[in-house]
Amino acid sequence: PRNIKKDKIFRICYSGMLTLRKGFQYLLKALEELNLPNLELLICGNSGDPVCQDILKYYKKRIKVEQWKGRDHVEAYWRSDILIHPALEDGWGLVVSEAMACGLPVVVTEHTGAKDMVEEGINGFIIPPADVEAIKKKIILLYNNRDLRSKMSQAAVKKRDILDQVITAKAFFDECVRLIG
Repeated sequence: PRNIKKDKIFRICYSGMLTLRKGFQYLLKALEELNLPNLELLICGNSGDPVCQDILKYYKKRIKVEQWKGRDHVEAYWRSDILIHPALEDGWGLVVSEAMACGLPVVVTEHTGAKDMVEEGINGFIIPPADVEAIKKKIILLYNNRDLRSKMSQAAVKKRDILDQVITAKAFFDECVRLIG
């Protein structure tokens, strides 16, 4: 983790394809309804779907949106305060693990496997899918509480160790030995 933020903008990162199943439309709606000062959405991803492109075009007229042009998303995570992964369904959501490894608190839905990385209120939050009010509530909480964001950031970084292949392989081996007994 390395924070390269040099501005006062509260930046929310959305990383992933812009598809309806990823739920980005609920995040956009929440941000429009909140209309908070110094708030920006940083999107790392795009879509070939004309419907999703139209949705994004509509909201770009109403909220501040930056689309990340870089290939490496790590710098985008470093520029952000939180990651929101509002998926309606997602097998894992690798972006959640990546963001946490970079020190971002995360907000994810119950319908992503990556929720297993999240310790509620410790390194992030788990919310119901398609719930604009829940998204808004977590944004407001984190927007208004720098100390909470800092604590959650530190906890998120600690969680990255479970992604280490050596640790994961050893844990798997130890569990096999235990089960075979």
